[in-house]
Amino acid sequence: MTFSLILTVLRRRWKTIAAFALLGALGGIALWTAMPTKYSATTSLVVSAGVSNPFTGTKEEVNIRTEQEILGSRQVAERASEALGVDLVPGSFLLSQVDVAAPSGSQVLQVTVSASSPSEAAKAADALSEAYLEFRREGADTVVDGYLEKIDGQLAELQAGTRDDATNSLIATLQQQRLSLLLSSSEPGRIIGEAEVPSSPSTPGLIVSLAGGIVGGIVLGIGAALLRERTDPLVRSADRLEKIVGAVPLISSSHHQHGFWASLADHVADATESEGVVQRVLLRGVGVSDAADWANHLENALADAESDAGAAKDGVDLWAVDVDIDEGDSESSVLRSEDDGAHARIIDASGMGSARAVARLAVGADVVVLLVPSDARSSDIESDFELLQSTEKPLVVGFDPTQEPEPADSPSA
Repeated sequence: MTFSLILTVLRRRWKTIAAFALLGALGGIALWTAMPTKYSATTSLVVSAGVSNPFTGTKEEVNIRTEQEILGSRQVAERASEALGVDLVPGSFLLSQVDVAAPSGSQVLQVTVSASSPSEAAKAADALSEAYLEFRREGADTVVDGYLEKIDGQLAELQAGTRDDATNSLIATLQQQRLSLLLSSSEPGRIIGEAEVPSSPSTPGLIVSLAGGIVGGIVLGIGAALLRERTDPLVRSADRLEKIVGAVPLISSSHHQHGFWASLADHVADATESEGVVQRVLLRGVGVSDAADWANHLENALADAESDAGAAKDGVDLWAVDVDIDEGDSESSVLRSEDDGAHARIIDASGMGSARAVARLAVGADVVVLLVPSDARSSDIESDFELLQSTEKPLVVGFDPTQEPEPADSPSA
């Protein structure tokens, strides 16, 4: 489907798109009404590398993704809830309304908390940050306590045994190491930006919700319009008919105008080698039981065309014949049963239920005119068109202008 055809489809299905846009707008308003007002506050902190060996001062690299998960963990949330004096129940905002971001290429964490009040959001963000730093600090202290426990055990063994110069020297070394551990401190990180009390809600306002709903509705409406266009069984428009007939001449008009029939008569004349005088025209209207009006319009148009070609209009004998034959009847008996001296004749085969019988009639015609109303089924058009085209007779297709198209977005679509 080309871009221009898509635009044509969207113009034709504008009611579907407008309906979805309206529903989207109503949905946006409903969402804004039902959505609780939330305020968001953010605290920024930098994470320091931990000391893996307090004796050598060796530091381990910070895995910022791991620290991000720790800051958002339940253990940290429990510490923060105690500091805030609130219960950490399932669904608490300290668990469900927390977002921890880690800007790429840095050791900075940003914790954002959403709460029902501005001050509550700011206090919670700071409390979570403090709880996280305390959690890291306790982890570092646990490492130091482990070293102290080992040193104290070694000192107890040495002091209980025989003392000599080597033993005394080792005891002095261990005591120095113990003092160094006691004096050492591990900085887990620090807050570099305390949370500020927000002055406005973080939830979308009415304008944003309304605009989002309309845009979403339009997108869904476009999809629905294209889907309905693909699944619609009726012809409805000339561009859809053009996809069926391909390169065969197609004349269309949105209204009942004299120009349409004149153009149709010109194409009928051009389709033969009779220099403007057509002897036998087979008229097939699809989807209707009687095409008498079509035949009359085409009769007058062909009469005008012959008059313009130099023939005397009063001498032109154009008439329409309603055909009602069975499969076994001969097409020659129908086409040649009247006065052969007539300049032209229109054989109206619209009332025939059998497309194959119409195709047999077309073999004896000079040109075939296939007229299609807007409410004809595409499958019926394809069937008739293929059979008539198989006769290899000149074929002209007209999109019926005498019937107003049914609205594309009506319930029957």
